[in-house]
Amino acid sequence: MAVSGLAKITPRLFVTLWVFSISLFALENARPPSNAQSAAASTNQTSSVATAPAPETPIPGLIRSADLAIQNRDYSTCAQLLEQVVAIDPNYKNAWNYLGWTYNALGQYGKAEAALRKAIFVNPSDPRAYNNLGQALVYQKKYDEAIPQFVKQIELNPRDQWASANWAAFIC
Repeated sequence: MAVSGLAKITPRLFVTLWVFSISLFALENARPPSNAQSAAASTNQTSSVATAPAPETPIPGLIRSADLAIQNRDYSTCAQLLEQVVAIDPNYKNAWNYLGWTYNALGQYGKAEAALRKAIFVNPSDPRAYNNLGQALVYQKKYDEAIPQFVKQIELNPRDQWASANWAAFIC
């Protein structure tokens, strides 16, 4: 039953929705803090005790570079940059999800699945990881495993249009 619903969606429509979601994801999920947020954070750290400055991390620069790579549709470079991010900090917010999404864009669905499972492990309430994992599973024809991922995404975010559309593909 699930597979027959998927067959009703034309591959062109499915790919179109997926490509559109790529640009939305890049715009919504991967933005580093703005300079105003960074300045506000640094002014809130004043105290009466002198402290050593926090060590600089290259992660914000890597994320910005990954965003630029996505804007240029250079998914391979984006994946390499995000791999550096998770090597530096495996718990960095949204890095595994962004990496898994990028692997999906590259057609590396096994790697996408692994990265997205790590994203869910690191942050079980990630706002998009379950939908992205569902997509990676669909691409691998693991339909029975994909459906619960879309359902979980909808439970977390009932207004998630992408998870709803992906899940609807199975029930139509």
